[in-house]
Amino acid sequence: MSAGIKDTSTQTRTDVTAKRRRNFPSSLLFPAFIPLLLYFLYLLSSPPDFDTSMLLPRPDAPKNALIVTAHPDDEAMFFSPTILALTRNGWNVSGLCLSNGNAEGLGDQREKELYASYNLLGVPSSNVEIINDPALQDGMQRAWMPSDAGKYVYRRLDIEPFSVVIKFDKYGISGHINHRAASLACSPVNWPFLITTRKVKVWAVRTPSLLEKYMGPLPAIYHLVHTRIADTEKGREVLRLLRLDRKEGAWRKVEVINGLERWWTGIEAMREHKTQLVWFRWIWLGVGSLQWTNTLIEAW
Repeated sequence: MSAGIKDTSTQTRTDVTAKRRRNFPSSLLFPAFIPLLLYFLYLLSSPPDFDTSMLLPRPDAPKNALIVTAHPDDEAMFFSPTILALTRNGWNVSGLCLSNGNAEGLGDQREKELYASYNLLGVPSSNVEIINDPALQDGMQRAWMPSDAGKYVYRRLDIEPFSVVIKFDKYGISGHINHRAASLACSPVNWPFLITTRKVKVWAVRTPSLLEKYMGPLPAIYHLVHTRIADTEKGREVLRLLRLDRKEGAWRKVEVINGLERWWTGIEAMREHKTQLVWFRWIWLGVGSLQWTNTLIEAW
């Protein structure tokens, strides 16, 4: 009888111990993450500014950049980290929007929204040009000829001393056919003379993977942590061992990161596009990684 009681008691103690072990991690999970969360907020509160002069084709080139987009709201949804980095570092930034977004008959209103958005990003309305060409109308079924769009890019480059052009990459971030055509419009095939005489440098905003696109600030935090680790020799060795070191490829690339203040400015810029604030764009504002970071790839 006593042996049976002893066995029951032992089993009870074992069950209690196992239960405590199961509950131990969950009880401390949130407090354990608080220092990590605070560190991430610290990184995002004051990320280092990258040297914007590295975007120039030559050191003495004027700091004048042209942002080429397809529709009103592209500048706020996809390009805000780059635009804010340039305007906050004294660049003269201009915008060329290849349509007025008239797919739903709201072109006039969307033009006003674009000017207001660019103003918040540090670009005056006088620097923003909106094209309203029958051959370049907004729509997923409205294919653009790159040459039709390219002539407007060429014209702008021909009359103003831009050193840098920033555009979509060939995937257009969202895959929109107008975005892809806007990218092709920036091919130097359309303006080889300017490339050879003025050395205009063209950079493209890289299209993230589907997962990365909706990871919010995590890609930005990864780049900030990676940069801090890579600042030391031991850190670089660890990154090499983990195969996380950034190897030089055929094309140069630059990470541009919004801190908390600039991220919010980008959100405010997007909120100026009141006609476009449907539910899925609110989701984008919450989880879109391009509100936090742009990877610029040297295109030409």
